[in-house]
Amino acid sequence: MGVWRDGRVAGVRVIGHRETPGLGDKIELDKSDWILSFNDQRWLGEEDRRWKVRKDGGQFDQFTGATITPRAIVRQVAAVLRYYEQRKNQILTPFNLPPDTIENTIERGDSHES
Repeated sequence: MGVWRDGRVAGVRVIGHRETPGLGDKIELDKSDWILSFNDQRWLGEEDRRWKVRKDGGQFDQFTGATITPRAIVRQVAAVLRYYEQRKNQILTPFNLPPDTIENTIERGDSHES
């Protein structure tokens, strides 16, 4: 899962699962575009009730005959967004460098990767 700096979902992909072919495997992008429904969504805090499948009063579709898998994915995407919002300052400050160091590094195009 990727998250944009502003807290929106950049994208979600499932890289492995053991779901029933033709049923729960709709979490795969090549089987269904369901996973794209998370793109650009935000978590708006603990009172945000949208982060459930429709059957449970939320905004995300579930699959016919398969609710457990969509519920789990919706729950995990919301958990990542919650984590990001709670720790955004730490996440966006690489290596806890002073702000002027970060700005100079960005301007020069330096990377912290080895």
